[in-house]
Amino acid sequence: MGTAKTYLAILSMLGKDINPLTITEKDVLTIKRWLLKRFTNLAPKTKIVYHSALKSWLEHKEIKAELGIKLPNGNSTPTLANEKIPEKFQIREVLLSLGPRARTIATLMCFSGLRFESIHGITLSDITDR
Repeated sequence: MGTAKTYLAILSMLGKDINPLTITEKDVLTIKRWLLKRFTNLAPKTKIVYHSALKSWLEHKEIKAELGIKLPNGNSTPTLANEKIPEKFQIREVLLSLGPRARTIATLMCFSGLRFESIHGITLSDITDR
């Protein structure tokens, strides 16, 4: 998603509580509270995007205001902290539980490094040698 679409999505979420078109300097505290409420379930990088979107919107509306929110650990990925490479028996269990088409897709993703977007629309003639 492009930055403009992302920022628009954030502003539309804000629009459920505060009308972004009528924001004034008086609403900055309300925006800060809204932002802090949203931050409880967001990853650090996503928090930065939310903060940037609102800061950009305030600048666009020529509202001089500091949100005063510190965003430490912007590059951390807490959801990947306990991630590990699956063991052979785990891969085998997954592959054996799938049908032929899904097994082929999963095998291509596991062992060739292809992403799902690359596999979508692929045909047998794309794979086989002639």
